[in-house]
Amino acid sequence: MSVAVGIGPKQASLFLRNIGYAENLAILDTHILKYMKVVGLVPQILKTVSYSPKYEDIERILINYATKFKESLACLDTAIWIVMRSCWKEVIL
Repeated sequence: MSVAVGIGPKQASLFLRNIGYAENLAILDTHILKYMKVVGLVPQILKTVSYSPKYEDIERILINYATKFKESLACLDTAIWIVMRSCWKEVIL
């Protein structure tokens, strides 16, 4: 992943997905990271992942998880984001 100066990996991924450049990029925000902990994909809840190599490592975990559902990473992480954001508002998690 290439990162422009002043733009972290999350914002770079968001931009590249939104312009239609790639479907297989994760937007690793707090909702996605919390979900990954809840389902056991990561050992602890990470607040943010701003270091590119670490972001890519975690993104690979989510890519492998998405293949189990035969969905694009964009579809899966959007669905996770919607559910986790709703749960957070309802204070379920």
